[in-house]
Amino acid sequence: MAVFKPEKEAEDSIVLNKNGLDGDYLLAVGASCSHKNTGNLLAAFRKVQVKHKNIRLCIVGYNSDYLDPLTEGEEYRGIVKIPYVSQREIVMFY
Repeated sequence: MAVFKPEKEAEDSIVLNKNGLDGDYLLAVGASCSHKNTGNLLAAFRKVQVKHKNIRLCIVGYNSDYLDPLTEGEEYRGIVKIPYVSQREIVMFY
């Protein structure tokens, strides 16, 4: 059985910085369908932003057809939209 070992922190930083995640963020993976309760995720994010102005919401698996209409407006400026990352890269977001 293989044992999971995360990549080096330096490589993690490169991937995160490449995606605009240089500070605190919330992570949602595969949150691009209505049955994933994305509306509540977005509402919760807006509440968190009240106290934490610089917090970001990173949505990996972003589906623009579904989420773009839900994330229009200035209140959603802190959302990082990532359509796809490899299995190797996804662990770096955690």
